[in-house]
Amino acid sequence: MLRTALIAFGILVAPAAQARDWWLMTVEKDEGRTVFVDLQSPKDAGEDIRSIDILMVFEQDRAGAAAGIVNISLGCKAPKARINGVTRIDTSGKPNGTEPTDTEWGEVSPGSNFADLADLACGRRKLDTKSYGDGLPIVDGRALLQGGENAK
Repeated sequence: MLRTALIAFGILVAPAAQARDWWLMTVEKDEGRTVFVDLQSPKDAGEDIRSIDILMVFEQDRAGAAAGIVNISLGCKAPKARINGVTRIDTSGKPNGTEPTDTEWGEVSPGSNFADLADLACGRRKLDTKSYGDGLPIVDGRALLQGGENAK
């Protein structure tokens, strides 16, 4: 009975835990990528550290990946960042591999993308762009790189 209740609870709670809200962060035409940030993803990671997910959409597939979801830990008091892992996403929006990275902590330069992410994750800044919802905005990200005609 308890096992059935726990399974039912897991089914009801799991979709909510995976809810996403992708917001446009930047279009980097020179790098061939559009970067979105999931504003549902910031989580406490202890001792003034927050983690957040970003989605990098590539103009051209890279090693079979149209995009990558990157989980990053950021310092809220001390300006530092660490990449925790990367999930490659194929053109259909499905994961096609995960790369745990667990990089060393690095300093964050003022005005950098990491500094902007820290401000978002730590609640010091809000985005003034728009939400692309919970689906992976791969088509929109590529359209933005090509001039934006087909983007939402």
